[in-house]
Amino acid sequence: MRVIEYRLPDVQDGKDELYRLVTTILDPARASAKDLAILYHERWDIEGFLKQIKSVQLNADRIFRSKSPDGVRQEFWAHLAVHYATMRVTTDAADQAKLDPDRISHKNTVRVIRSRIWIPGSFPPDQA
Repeated sequence: MRVIEYRLPDVQDGKDELYRLVTTILDPARASAKDLAILYHERWDIEGFLKQIKSVQLNADRIFRSKSPDGVRQEFWAHLAVHYATMRVTTDAADQAKLDPDRISHKNTVRVIRSRIWIPGSFPPDQA
C-alpha cells in the first residue's frame, strides 16, 4: 500500500486542506503522486456530474422509462446531451460574470432554464 499526502487550498476559507490518498500502485514510475492526486479529483468531478443528472435532471424519476435496451441507451444519451447543454449555459454565464463555472449552482441553472423554456426567444439558436 502507498499513501500519498498532499495539500490543496480550500475554496471556501482559503486555508490548505490536507488529503491522503491510498493506492495499491506502489511504483512511482508507473504513476507519480501528482498524477494520482489529479486523477483522484477528476474522479470526484465525474461523480458530481453523475449526481447532477440523477438528482437534478431526473428529479424524482430516478429510473429510465424505456422498456428496451435501445430505449434505455437513447434516454441515457438524451440525459447526457441535456446535461451538456445545461453546462454550456452555466459556462457562458460564468464567462460573462468572470466566475469559475464551479461557483454557479447546477440546480439553479436547471431551474432558470425550466422557467424560461416555454418563453419564445429565451434560448435562440446560435447565429454563428
